[in-house]
Amino acid sequence: GPPAPAQRTKKADWRLVAAAQAMLHGAHSDEFAAAEAMGKPIKQRSKVSNWLDKLRELERMRAAPRSQPGSGGSAAGSSLLVQPGWVDEHAPGVQQLSVSALVVSPGKQHATRSISAVVTTPLGTKRPASATVDYTLPPDGEPASAAKRSRSGQWI
Repeated sequence: GPPAPAQRTKKADWRLVAAAQAMLHGAHSDEFAAAEAMGKPIKQRSKVSNWLDKLRELERMRAAPRSQPGSGGSAAGSSLLVQPGWVDEHAPGVQQLSVSALVVSPGKQHATRSISAVVTTPLGTKRPASATVDYTLPPDGEPASAAKRSRSGQWI
């Protein structure tokens, strides 16, 4: 049959996330100053503090041991999911990242996914960038963690 419609997710405002990230590193005195510095003045402190809580939780998760008991063989698969904290740390120029749904080949041996983002160059200019990721799938037809991800609707 036809593919299921893609789930619509509310896009995060990267400026609020960036403001929280800056506060995490002690760059601003409060949420209002941080948001203003990112060009997104706010009326409620929670607009940034909610992201600050999420980022602190991510830091705690990253600091925790990688393999939890009972995770079985899924630990390797889950470590391939690109988390926002990883992007912030390893690719700080990537903003407004969007990822398409996985498209599996008719033979179920391969799959592709397109990703796009706005990236900030070292000189401070912004430009769009995109790429296609190719996957070779295990014999059962989908990556180990794909079933889990497709239920949650999170593809990165």
